[in-house]
Amino acid sequence: MKSYMRVISNVLVHSNLALNKLAVLGLFAILVACSGDSTLAQSDRAKNATPKNDTAKNNRATSDMISIDISIELDPQQLERGHVVISTTLKNTSTDRLIFLPWGTPFETKVTAPFLKIHHRTADEPGDVPYVGMMLKRAAPVADDYINLGPGRSIKNRLDITESYRFCENRSYVLIYSGPLFQNDFSEITFSPPTIEFETGQAFSACTSAK
Repeated sequence: MKSYMRVISNVLVHSNLALNKLAVLGLFAILVACSGDSTLAQSDRAKNATPKNDTAKNNRATSDMISIDISIELDPQQLERGHVVISTTLKNTSTDRLIFLPWGTPFETKVTAPFLKIHHRTADEPGDVPYVGMMLKRAAPVADDYINLGPGRSIKNRLDITESYRFCENRSYVLIYSGPLFQNDFSEITFSPPTIEFETGQAFSACTSAK
């Protein structure tokens, strides 16, 4: 009888060990499965995040690819009458649409800021020509304030700057437009600054002192 009970006891011990091994193997399998799901989830998140990064890079590239040409012409007939009237042309030479803010540029209906650099051409004359025009303060721009220019399109604007800068009779001047010019994302557009030279005649006011 004792021998019989010892056999049963040994069987139970081995059975418990087997069950414990099965339980451990089962738990290990669950952990492996969970780890695999976590790895797949992280991989899926990484794949989903890739297009967002590519989109950001594309946006930056598009902004960097904007190129323009700007030219300025002076009206000689108006110059003889004592007026400095310029015509400024901007052409979008890129393949992307250009949306820019005309405030404080030659593309407004009037001069609202000192966007031009004007100085005397000869060394025996004074240096920079002072700006005496208005300084307009505005609220933040809205969509309607911007100019939308498609690829290859151009815009031309005529502007009288006589009363905005102090021009004197019988002087030689150099006029430069170097910006700034901003897109709708507030990034600055770079371009080759156009330059013109001209001389004023007796139709302009005489300068009683060096100006």
